[in-house]
Amino acid sequence: MNLHPPRCILALLACWLALGLTAPGRGEGDFFSEKPAGLVADEAGVLLPERAAALNRDLLAAQRERGIAVYVVTIESLRVRPALRRQRLSELGHDYVERWAGQGIAMVLIYEDQSGEAAVIASRATDRQFPSLSRLMALSEPLRQIQQEKGLARDKTEATARAMLAGLSQLQDEARAAERRDRIGNRAMGAVVLVGVGLVLHWLWRREPAKVDRMPEGR
Repeated sequence: MNLHPPRCILALLACWLALGLTAPGRGEGDFFSEKPAGLVADEAGVLLPERAAALNRDLLAAQRERGIAVYVVTIESLRVRPALRRQRLSELGHDYVERWAGQGIAMVLIYEDQSGEAAVIASRATDRQFPSLSRLMALSEPLRQIQQEKGLARDKTEATARAMLAGLSQLQDEARAAERRDRIGNRAMGAVVLVGVGLVLHWLWRREPAKVDRMPEGR
């Protein structure tokens, strides 16, 4: 009985190893198969415990008050080839934010400690309410400044999360202010139209008797 695997299988395994497909990191849900209890899931231990707790409290408070969620996820290593790292970060970020946030307004910061690479991913609901261009305008400058600053990964991770929260809050405030302006404008336009109709009707009502007075007698 031949217990050796066929050469074609060995060749296929060799190809998988060369392409990095045999161990692309854990499955999409394997790092966090369940939704974390809070909004900070620091698996890599990047943040100091007291700073992580304070950040989690602030993010949870914003979630309660505003209905927006910013998740912070740190992973020690994705265990993928460098060429696949950004793609894997993006995949995990999309998976987490959609599973955890559902239909809510949310973004996730996912950071791999081994490489120092990070990704910021928005939920589909966030994309619908705040288009990419708006988010870019609100977040690009703060995130660029954080990226350029010299500092520890834990400081940059926390600063990035707080900048994301501030950017989403700003976009939410601007959207609410625009809605208020639209409502006020619509009410004002409705009042103008009603006043205009009233003036027109009043003018017609005052003119009508004059026409009757001028009608010839006997008809």
